[in-house]
Amino acid sequence: MQLPFFKHQGLDLNLFFQGTLNISIQDHIFKLGQPSYSFPSVKWSPDLPAEKFSFYSCSIQLIKGQHSYDSLVYWPHPSTKPGFQQDPSVLEVMAPLVEGAKYGDEIIITADSTTLNFINRL
Repeated sequence: MQLPFFKHQGLDLNLFFQGTLNISIQDHIFKLGQPSYSFPSVKWSPDLPAEKFSFYSCSIQLIKGQHSYDSLVYWPHPSTKPGFQQDPSVLEVMAPLVEGAKYGDEIIITADSTTLNFINRL
């Protein structure tokens, strides 16, 4: 439901699969840096207040695959979604259709450290 609002503000997500890959990075923490796109006030539902969204460029690749996919971490800001709690070890990623991907596959995610930084917890 949010896609037309992002497109109207300059981010066309129609080339991406219409859903997110929820990637667990449980052995790491992430620090958000400079977003590639940021939308401070998106009123996408008549029943909810406006929300802030940011998108962070990244690349993903299946461990068993050879192709990488330019993708975006989708980040609805928790400050504008008080009733929603996201697992802090899960990143929601918008990507083109990843051929052969299935639940439980291991994925490599990389990003420029000024955009998204991963830190090993161990």
